[in-house]
Amino acid sequence: MGCPFHGKATVNAIAFPTAVLDQPVASANRLLFRLLGGYLDRVKAASRTTIVERVEDYVRGSLASGNCSIEHCAKKLGTPVRTLQSYLSDCDVKFSDILERQRMELAKNYLEQDKLPSTRWRFCWGIPNSPSFGRAFKRWTGSTPQRFRAIQGLRAGQVC
Repeated sequence: MGCPFHGKATVNAIAFPTAVLDQPVASANRLLFRLLGGYLDRVKAASRTTIVERVEDYVRGSLASGNCSIEHCAKKLGTPVRTLQSYLSDCDVKFSDILERQRMELAKNYLEQDKLPSTRWRFCWGIPNSPSFGRAFKRWTGSTPQRFRAIQGLRAGQVC
């Protein structure tokens, strides 16, 4: 892939064009995918050490399914809901705060990419209609979705 290697770097990263993600994988194997998926989930969970990070991971991964709730999160993390709430409270954060922050970050990412109309993905996040989404987005960012998208387009050098 032509990525340089830096042996003394403090972080690991690899970058490639997003178009690569759309290409079919000739050697795809569903059984191997399931096996590796379970292993990678365990590795990822082990690397995210704080409860807040683990809840953020859960929320980010489950928003699109429409099943994002503290009950499902607690079950996924193997802890009772009240215990999870207590852990989060000890960190001065609420599940609803994490949920809102992740919704905001994902909405901003989608608007920056301009790949899907908001009508396709806002339902996944429990935002039923455009006025509700617009109000939520303005509360999160101080800007309307249309203005945010236009500003991002100008920053990227696109013509509106």
